[in-house]
Amino acid sequence: MNNRNIRHLAIATISSLLLAACGGGGSSSPTPQTVQSSPTTVTTPTPPAPASSISGVFDGTTNSGQPITALLQEDGSYFIVYSDPAAPQTVRGAVTGTGTLTSGSFSSSNGLDLNLVGTAAQTPQPVTLSASYTQQQSFNGSLSYTSSGKTATFTTVYNNPYATLPSVAALAGVYTGTIATKDLSEDLILTIAQDGTLSGQLTCGCKVNATLAPRSDGLAYVATLSMVGGSHVLSNKTVAGNVYLDAVHKRLYIVGNIVGTTDAAIFVGTKP
Repeated sequence: MNNRNIRHLAIATISSLLLAACGGGGSSSPTPQTVQSSPTTVTTPTPPAPASSISGVFDGTTNSGQPITALLQEDGSYFIVYSDPAAPQTVRGAVTGTGTLTSGSFSSSNGLDLNLVGTAAQTPQPVTLSASYTQQQSFNGSLSYTSSGKTATFTTVYNNPYATLPSVAALAGVYTGTIATKDLSEDLILTIAQDGTLSGQLTCGCKVNATLAPRSDGLAYVATLSMVGGSHVLSNKTVAGNVYLDAVHKRLYIVGNIVGTTDAAIFVGTKP
């Protein structure tokens, strides 16, 4: 498998079959608590980098008209983020997993469909993915839900702007969204200042130490979110992820994993 072709990051919009229950134990979203942050200048890349960099971002739709964004990474991991067809700015969930690429065909048998709406305990839906992949051109295929037998097809095209590293000033803003793992989804507000300082507000009551820095390869920024204290699934764990900005839709993606594990983690937020 060619190093460039092994880059797969896929986010697909499939808003069916998402089950939500409260991640912190309750079904409502409590008032976020102001969180302290550990400021880091963008010139000092101290955060632990995710194991893989992003190799391609693709935008498209499913056969039901759902907008999707697929992010592929060099190690074969992917995140397919899908939105509400009636409100494209409203993210509903993400399919994430790892796959293999052989002669332009990408396949994955371990996908999970995660909820990206509010505070909830996850009940991930198992998904298999089969797609054709043309580097820097297209990523087209289907997602099959093994528990229900339902299938969604999708077509996408390569998004060129993602290949350009944005300035810190372009990243700056307040992003309201959700962080999700296989265990939970949680409301999260991230603020990126003009100097690259990153701070967060999480509904679980944990203190969040957040940092932002460029990757050593210069291909993307890296964010780390360390949840300190509290009683929570993410307590005393750190999420490290590659940062991607969709400037047109004012959407920020952080895709990676819980440090020290293979558990995928994703944050998707938008700013006014």
